[in-house]
Amino acid sequence: MAGEGGETSNDFRIHPHPRTIAPLMDDSPFDTNPALWEAPKPLPQPPPMPVAEVVTPEMAWRMGFAKPPRIWTAFVAYGVFMSLQVVLIIVLVAMQMSGSSGFEIEDFDLTLNQLLFVLGFSVFVSGGTAICAAMLSPEPFARRLGLVKPKLNLLVWIIAPISCYALSLSFSAAIKAMQIQFNLADPFPIDQLVMGQPLWKQILAVCIVSLGAGFAEEFLFRGYMQTRLTKRIGFIGSLVIVSLLFGIAHLNLVQGTFAMLLGFYVGTLAHRSGSIWPAIWCHAFSNFCAIVVTLNLPEMKVPGYLAVIGLGVPTTVCGTLAMLWLTRDRASLTARDARRVRC
Repeated sequence: MAGEGGETSNDFRIHPHPRTIAPLMDDSPFDTNPALWEAPKPLPQPPPMPVAEVVTPEMAWRMGFAKPPRIWTAFVAYGVFMSLQVVLIIVLVAMQMSGSSGFEIEDFDLTLNQLLFVLGFSVFVSGGTAICAAMLSPEPFARRLGLVKPKLNLLVWIIAPISCYALSLSFSAAIKAMQIQFNLADPFPIDQLVMGQPLWKQILAVCIVSLGAGFAEEFLFRGYMQTRLTKRIGFIGSLVIVSLLFGIAHLNLVQGTFAMLLGFYVGTLAHRSGSIWPAIWCHAFSNFCAIVVTLNLPEMKVPGYLAVIGLGVPTTVCGTLAMLWLTRDRASLTARDARRVRC
């Protein structure tokens, strides 16, 4: 462009485009096309890498980011509990042997005071073992024992304990019928020992068997052992192992068989609810009714006990199916969380 005096001017101006310097020319395309004033669009970025929505400890060690959870601690806790129980029984047998010259192992019998002491000792040892082991764990205490808020339908709180007691009543009726039919001795005559005792002893027996066992045994078996084994070997394997060990811990074939069946029920309930509080409630309610109702039931013949079984078994089955149906959403959620790795 010509300047004053006919001289050519090399006048330049900075164009609105940040990286463009255009000469001041009348035919400049930047003056007539505002679209060229815009900065270039950034290049498209690659999509972010997908990550897991929830990373659980189990997922971490399965992916190789952490060490697998230790399960030997659960068996050590069980071994301590069983060892102390066996030592106590040996001491009681030795005391009876020293008190009578012609003592045979078949003659071993416990008074109500001794039985209450054994039950109280078992409650103390099982609960104390679980609490001490949980305190030594790096996980938070409440989460380690499953003492968290359960995710459970309100109806399950009503149906589950009724099902557990129906199972207990049916099992007890079957044992009573077998005793009458085959003239067998009562393997666990706590109701006979409690009957006729002072009221405070009856209340103490009910509290130890219901509340004590309900809390302490669930702390150890469903709280400490099952939650740990589930993280390593899965729910089904941990349920079978813990239920079998729970039955063995009763040191009685009849009581152990019922305890194993109860363990399958409350173990499933604890897993599906994500907490052991429902298992504690069912266990305590079942034991409470087993003593209180049994003490007030009249003696019946075999047909009467068969009628009780005919009423209790369908109640147990229907209640179990209802519990499984009402907790189906929680079970599917647990299964999805265990496999929620999308990368």
